[in-house]
Formats: sequence, structure tokens, C-alpha cells
Amino acid sequence: SSRTLPALRPWLLALALAIPVGVQAQTGVVRGVVTDSLGQPMRGVEVLAVQLERSTRTDAQGRYTLPRLPWGQTVIMARSPGYRAVERAVTIGDEGSVEANFTLRRAIQLIDT
Repeated sequence: SSRTLPALRPWLLALALAIPVGVQAQTGVVRGVVTDSLGQPMRGVEVLAVQLERSTRTDAQGRYTLPRLPWGQTVIMARSPGYRAVERAVTIGDEGSVEANFTLRRAIQLIDT
């Protein structure tokens, strides 16, 4: 009945609070800056957690943030058209936040004559 749900709310809340923190999924953040070979920040670079297929883009200052990534090792890639992609393995743990900065170099394109 409609009276049962309000009566259960205190019990449901107590049960939710009793679940150990270790049982909940633990996540962290990877953040950093992407620059070009001259040290200039790069806007609009795609930065992704490769295995998780989650991505974001850098802002005008070349900064990015990938939130809510599960603990453990993952590969972060930065890529942009005309530049060589760069990958870096990072380990997310109880520190919660990992910094991964990238420098992208222009891809060499050979022109046939």
C-alpha cells in the first residue's frame, strides 16, 4: 500500500549507509594539458581513455579532464588531425587524481612529385 513505502524509508536509508565504501565503485580523475612542440596550448584535441572509449576535448588553454575513471591502469591517448597521436599508461588509485600532460608533434606528410 502507499503507507508501506514511507515506513520503509528509514530502513532503506540505514541499509544504504551500511554498505562499506570499498564495495562501491572507486573512481578517479585524469587531467592535464596538451601542447604542441613549441609549448603552445592546443585547443580541441581529443583526449580519450582508450579501453573505456570515453573522451573529452581540450579547452582554449589546452587543459582537459577525464572524470569518473575506474581505479587501475588505463591508457590515455591525445590526438588531433595533422599531429601524431600520443599514448600514455596511467594508474588511477587512492590518490584520486592523476596528471598526464602531452606534447603533440606534427605528422610528416610526404608529397609525391
